[in-house]
Amino acid sequence: MNENKYTIAMIFIFLAGCARQPEQFSQSTTAMGTLLDQQLAAYPILEDNVYLTLKNFEFVREVEGFSLFRGDGSNADPQLLYSASPTATGTGALGIAFDEVDDYVLVFDPPIRRWSAYNTLLLGIFIEEIQQKCDIEIADAAGKTIKIPFSLTQGWNKLQIDLDDVGRKIDIEKIETMRFSFRRIGDTRIFIDDLILIDDQKKTTNEDSGKPVKKDTISAPSWNPDWDQNDL
Repeated sequence: MNENKYTIAMIFIFLAGCARQPEQFSQSTTAMGTLLDQQLAAYPILEDNVYLTLKNFEFVREVEGFSLFRGDGSNADPQLLYSASPTATGTGALGIAFDEVDDYVLVFDPPIRRWSAYNTLLLGIFIEEIQQKCDIEIADAAGKTIKIPFSLTQGWNKLQIDLDDVGRKIDIEKIETMRFSFRRIGDTRIFIDDLILIDDQKKTTNEDSGKPVKKDTISAPSWNPDWDQNDL
């Protein structure tokens, strides 16, 4: 009799353990779904297109990601911090605290150097001031550069850079650095989120076959300094 009770108890423990697993999976799926929904809402160009996230700063302990950003030595290194608010999407962004200086340069060493498989770069920059000038300079391994000027407004600026244009000036097979040059900075903070590479000439699925297809008739829009004023 005691043996039967022991067997029944073990069965209940086993079933209880099995019952908890779908709940854990569901929570994880919901969190990922929420981030994906936010990204699609913020950047409609992602819908059905092939893309690769370079950085989105979702985790407090993403120290490795922070090490990809640094000063250029012309001024004191900026203080890098995890920010739960504001964020462009998800639960985190990279915050940069600047001292009061006229100009500041932040260098990003991308974890993925080969950008030739993509034709668009997205990123979000948040500024606290009413207006701020920012030059984004992309350099290849040979030292060739292209500088792209942006005029940022208060809040989140959703920037889009045409890598086809960039590829005419530098070798996007071997990207070395991205430099963010901010002019006329006071004692302020700037936030960066969602560095995403996109191939918007490819769909992830075909409506009929469900297989990847090429959209040869679609070309990426060219960057311009006022792009941040428009929705993507």
